[in-house]
Amino acid sequence: MPDRLWPFAAQRPVTEVLEWSTDVLVTEAAEQRIALRTAPRSTLTFPHLIDAIGLAGAAELGRAASLDDWTLPLWHLARSATAPIDPADPVILVDTTDGAFGGAGQAVVAADGVAAHLVEVAAVLPDRLELATRAGVSLVHAVVAPVGTAFFARPLEIDRGRQGLGTVRASFTLRSLVPAAWIGRTAIYIAMDTSGSMSGSRMAAQKAALARLVHWISEEAFPTNDIIVVTWNASVTGSLLRRNADAAAYAEVTTWIEALSDATSGGTDFGAAVSEAPDFFAGATDKRRILIFVTDGEPSPASSLAAAKATLATLPDVEVFAFNIALSDTGATAQIDTTPVDGVPVVPAGDPDVLVSSIRAAFGGALPQYQGLDVLTDPAVLRQPLAETLGQTVEAIDNGFGTIVLETLLTHVQRRSTITLIDRGPARLTRRRWLLSLRGRQRAFWLPTWGRELVLQAAITSDATSIVVAPLADPSVWIGRHLMIDHPTGPIFREITAATWDALGIGLSITAPGKSIPLGTPIHLLVKVRSDADRIELKHGPNRTELALPLIETPS
Repeated sequence: MPDRLWPFAAQRPVTEVLEWSTDVLVTEAAEQRIALRTAPRSTLTFPHLIDAIGLAGAAELGRAASLDDWTLPLWHLARSATAPIDPADPVILVDTTDGAFGGAGQAVVAADGVAAHLVEVAAVLPDRLELATRAGVSLVHAVVAPVGTAFFARPLEIDRGRQGLGTVRASFTLRSLVPAAWIGRTAIYIAMDTSGSMSGSRMAAQKAALARLVHWISEEAFPTNDIIVVTWNASVTGSLLRRNADAAAYAEVTTWIEALSDATSGGTDFGAAVSEAPDFFAGATDKRRILIFVTDGEPSPASSLAAAKATLATLPDVEVFAFNIALSDTGATAQIDTTPVDGVPVVPAGDPDVLVSSIRAAFGGALPQYQGLDVLTDPAVLRQPLAETLGQTVEAIDNGFGTIVLETLLTHVQRRSTITLIDRGPARLTRRRWLLSLRGRQRAFWLPTWGRELVLQAAITSDATSIVVAPLADPSVWIGRHLMIDHPTGPIFREITAATWDALGIGLSITAPGKSIPLGTPIHLLVKVRSDADRIELKHGPNRTELALPLIETPS
């Protein structure tokens, strides 16, 4: 970090501009999106209200070091300390579980608008920052913020007012984005069930989901995470461990999972599943500890449940997320699950999308997935007016003497819209990280229309492979399109594979939903979209972040 600290407390709102560079190559029926800059430029604009002495100090700082790098407090990521700070304290008590501090070596503390005080961080724990030296400052109601390295993006603006007060407007561009990951300083233990009952679609779905999960972690994590994958049935059948995993290590883990045999056998010994956890977490030092437990069966032998509980009892800081595959009885897995926030999700046997979405949620509010892409099922979108335009890209050929001929340039209709996203509390950081994962215009995601285009004409059983909807349009227009069933227990995503006229309307063929769908359940279309801009502006208020995101439909 540079020696110079920009010490002034920021007023709100703080404006953050994220800018990517994406090359979009368009053909008649498809497009290729190349991220020329996968990590965006981040420019922060801080307004400061300060007195005459502070104005003079800001002016001198700007004059003396306008070309230098600065240690910049990231006030938009600040949070309140959970206890007063004493000068002799070697720790600062603050919630860091959202990863905002990542592997930070420094942080700032401040209170009541006074100048920021820089502290050296030795370790980041879930509930505190351990300092390299004593805090050296006394603060009662302190805020704590991570820091970044930045330079002036534009000239410093100073407006002098009456009574010696004035405002300073300072814009900085960060040298590197902080934080850039969902998962920081975490030890991840994944227990994969390979017992006999996991044969067929269950094992295939488990492999696909966990391989995608590890790939997602590799893109969204700091290189400070430990990961182990353990396969088990009546005993441990295999494992792969990587400490402080980098991209190459995550790729090895992904390849290892994908190469696992589909053959399954043996019992379901819960004790074996977690037997390697003590040694793994002992080597993880002070990292956050997560154990992902996937199974489709009751413990066999029954005594193995007690063995698993005994092992986990020696690991009080481990967050255990248990998942049942096609097993509605969660009585056994609920006894080892320590994270009541999500219960024990029961996922369909052959649906990797549901499984990976459920597991990703263990890392902090990730969106559900469909066909490997996020689905923006967001109340912030649902509660606002959603203006859209629909059009076919054509070229009008007019020789001036006869009729005008229209030639299509794209084979698909393009839907454009702009959505406004407003987040409060911890969701602000979750949203920001999701934006980073989009990489500007590169990555697509699914957006429900919320239009209730498909009106059910009869209830649907859990194993039904077709639904009957009102005759809104010719059956041929629905084939190949995607829908979201807005079920009370969670959305269900499906592709329409065939459509025919029916006595009650139109019959649409889909994969069985796995749940009973009552008459009156809203069904919306899903549209694959991407950002239509490489520049996104976020406004960070005291407890609110707002942004407008322009979207464009992409070819499926």
